[in-house]
Amino acid sequence: MAELEIVHATGRIEASPETVWAYLGDPERMVHLNQDLIEVRDISPAGALQAGQRWIERSRTPLGEQELRTRVVAVDGVDRHVRLESHGPMGVCIEGGMHLRPSGSGTEVVLEHRITLPGGPLFSGAVAALLAGRVRQNSRAALERLAAGVQARKPGVG
Repeated sequence: MAELEIVHATGRIEASPETVWAYLGDPERMVHLNQDLIEVRDISPAGALQAGQRWIERSRTPLGEQELRTRVVAVDGVDRHVRLESHGPMGVCIEGGMHLRPSGSGTEVVLEHRITLPGGPLFSGAVAALLAGRVRQNSRAALERLAAGVQARKPGVG
């Protein structure tokens, strides 16, 4: 197995950590932060985001359309932190986390992803770099989508 560097993205949202966390409490909203997402299905158990929850997502990847099986590893509503683990075909694993921290009148959002790839020529060099770049790009887009979603749900907006 080869591990890529950890991909970080940080952004600031003009809403309280409580407001951002409430928005993320619905797994449907959380998974739709991925700009390459095509479909989410089989969320179990249904309801608010919780440790042990699982779903299947179909996404566009550098290797084509792929199905990922995602599990919520941990949810901490006090520290406002969530950890996910997604497994794709051919042994690809993406572990990710989102942490919310107060920042003045808003919220700092930190995203972190660690990508583990199987060994072999398919996942070396250019393909590995392409995958890491795609995760980095999606992380930045997720921060933008999160900010837009939270702002659209704030009272007196829209």
